[in-house]
Amino acid sequence: ESDRQEAVIKAAVSDRVDRVTQSPPQPGPSPEYLRQREKLMDLEREHLRLTASQTLSENKIRELEEKLQEEKHRRRLIEEKAVEQESVAESARILRNAESIERLTQKAKKTKKRRKASAHKKQKQSPPTDHSKHYRLNLAEIPFVAGKSLTASHSVGANVQRVLSLMKTHNMALCNGLDHQASRSSSPSSGSSSSSSIDTDLAELLLQLQDEFGQMSCEHQELSHEISEATDPQIREDLERELDALVTRMEGKSQQISKIRRHQNKLDQKKKKKKSVDPSKQRSASANAYCHQNGEVEVTTTIKTRGRSAGVVHVRPSSAREVSLNVLKDMKKLQTTLRKDDLTWE
Repeated sequence: ESDRQEAVIKAAVSDRVDRVTQSPPQPGPSPEYLRQREKLMDLEREHLRLTASQTLSENKIRELEEKLQEEKHRRRLIEEKAVEQESVAESARILRNAESIERLTQKAKKTKKRRKASAHKKQKQSPPTDHSKHYRLNLAEIPFVAGKSLTASHSVGANVQRVLSLMKTHNMALCNGLDHQASRSSSPSSGSSSSSSIDTDLAELLLQLQDEFGQMSCEHQELSHEISEATDPQIREDLERELDALVTRMEGKSQQISKIRRHQNKLDQKKKKKKSVDPSKQRSASANAYCHQNGEVEVTTTIKTRGRSAGVVHVRPSSAREVSLNVLKDMKKLQTTLRKDDLTWE
């Protein structure tokens, strides 16, 4: 629009100049008039030149302003991207630090547990006893008369009386074995019923913590952007203080997330180990538990003699009644073939 006005002004001035130059000379113009007219023409030309240069300078200024706005916008985008990348890197660093700290604490706990276990094994010589439950010997299953008394006898060379005395008293291994088997048989049922609920609860808690950490990372980006745009030093200092507090909260949240992830990994490993157990081992474990519950004990006896037809007698029965019968047969056999001085025990 300004260019059109300038063109109209230029055309009007040129028409006037042409009219003045082409008009026939009137009689009697004074030299002063001619000089003033020439000066007016020079001024008009100068005005046209100045207006043209002004339009050119205005156009250049407008182009420079547009370039400056584009440069500001580009710089703002670069700053926002840099702030975003910085906040993402800070979040990743916080998570890595939390995982490394959690790993170090887990290693320290494992070493402490190992040391405590070794010290406990050294100090603890006998297994824990439960006086409410203990193994009792059924005297009806023993076919011979020896072993009616609770005290040990020293008159017999084989000292069977002492063995029976020990069997009639508390047997720590059998008592504790029954307790362990009962606890093992009862624990899988309860664990299988609550494993699914624990997994869902952990997954929901992990999602909630991750959402909170994402919100904190967004707040970190906003605070970083405000700090970069702040001009007042007091406002900048307050924003930096808020950013430091937010970083500490993000570190605590990342530690919680790493702990829950580690717990989930442990649960998954336990499930894989349970699935990879051999079924034959499970059957043997159930059979052993059944034997312990029925109170049957497998006894292995080795007797060496010094007679002519003496040999090694191994007794490996499968039940208490067979144990008693085989022991009776072996005792009768030894009584018929041996003398009193031929019997030694190892």
